[in-house]
Amino acid sequence: MKRTAALILSMILLCGCSASQQPAATTGTGTEQGSASQSEQEMYAQDAQQLVYAVEACHPAFALEGLIPPDYDKASKEFLKSAKKANSLDEFEVLVNNYLALMDDTHTAIVKSTQPDGEGTLQNIGKYSLDLKVTEKGNVLYLADENGKSTGETVTSVGGVSTEVIFGTISKMFPSENMLTDMILRGKYALDKQILAISGCDTEKDTIEVVCSNGTLELPFVETQQEKDTVSDKTAEAKMIGDILYLDVNSFASKDEDFVAVTDKAREFVQNGGSKVIIDVRKNIGGDDKRLNELLSALDMSVPVGRMIERHSKSEWESIKKDPKASTEDKTYSETPSSSNLSKANPNVDLVVICDYDSKDISVALCSGVQNGGLGKVIGRPPMNSLNFYLAPMEYELPNTHIPVTISSAYRYRNDESAFQQYFVPDEMPAANEDLLEYTVKNHFGEEYTSDSEAPAQEAPAEETTAEAAPAQEAPAEETTA
Repeated sequence: MKRTAALILSMILLCGCSASQQPAATTGTGTEQGSASQSEQEMYAQDAQQLVYAVEACHPAFALEGLIPPDYDKASKEFLKSAKKANSLDEFEVLVNNYLALMDDTHTAIVKSTQPDGEGTLQNIGKYSLDLKVTEKGNVLYLADENGKSTGETVTSVGGVSTEVIFGTISKMFPSENMLTDMILRGKYALDKQILAISGCDTEKDTIEVVCSNGTLELPFVETQQEKDTVSDKTAEAKMIGDILYLDVNSFASKDEDFVAVTDKAREFVQNGGSKVIIDVRKNIGGDDKRLNELLSALDMSVPVGRMIERHSKSEWESIKKDPKASTEDKTYSETPSSSNLSKANPNVDLVVICDYDSKDISVALCSGVQNGGLGKVIGRPPMNSLNFYLAPMEYELPNTHIPVTISSAYRYRNDESAFQQYFVPDEMPAANEDLLEYTVKNHFGEEYTSDSEAPAQEAPAEETTAEAAPAQEAPAEETTA
């Protein structure tokens, strides 16, 4: 199965359990009430200060003009103050999460909760939600039909808590790179049990009152349905779906044997006359533009990639993170210019790229390059990464609590810096209940798709199909459902 990100954005499990079978959600600040010793609170305070030093020494926002969030100074001071009063490791972990979310950067985050499996505030986000479909648009929560479209009926409060307060909790706990991300996160988590508990809702009742514009509903919590995962656990893997070459690419970070095998298979497929190709970058963690262009080169294609600002290399960070305070005032960085290669389509290849909300950094550049350069079509969900994005996360572990985090060290600009920068919109966005791979096989290539359609990659067929270049779109997506 395609890897699920360790960030809390991706903590969604299977459906079917009622509220009476669930563990209790934590309340108030989002953590179970306890009483930490003075030494423990001193430990939390020390770790908080070291984390602030590390973020300010590593993150490119502190070296480039205009990227520091406007409320950063006030919020970081509040983080340091609150850490001294944290009553438990779980409560401190939530404070760390919220501080990192200030950067509005999905790569700057806690890697994995320190709490036991199934316990702790962060691990309970995404597990249970009210049994109701909703969608968010324009700061308003709407009821949604089975296809994720608004019915026009609004939700005003949940468990006595206004949707405005719930949206505030979501904004505080999740990084948001653009207004589209806000819409996605609100639609996804507005009825989440843990988010509602943090917002002040009494989630221990058998049912929760949801006040709508057309009346009141009493609803139970159920397990949140997990989005259907795709094929591979590997860096990349190639399969045949009928006469379509399916390339499941989880990462562009490593040129390992799996990635090399996929590029070799792509090259062989095209050389032997194969014409139908899908590159699936759902939940792709991003990586190196060199890997991206190696894959496209195998298809006899290329896309330009924008310039990159890098604050530290990995070797530099290994030294800096031992004493990050000493480097917080160092604003120097190196710059890699835009790539010199131009957009190049292969008229003999009908290419479709599938993306989703969790497609990150260089995979978003792939989507943008394919769409703008006329290399093929992009089908899926709008990625939460902006087209200008942070990347190259560095590892850091808080010295006392050992909470593992990553902090971005680089920033990449869209190749056309005069173009729209905020978010990418696919050429086609199927309904929320559509399986994206099945949709692509059936609706773009006109072929039937079942699990039996898949087979190990083999020698390509000799026939050719010419792809029409898809027009670029820059309109926002209308709705995003929970």
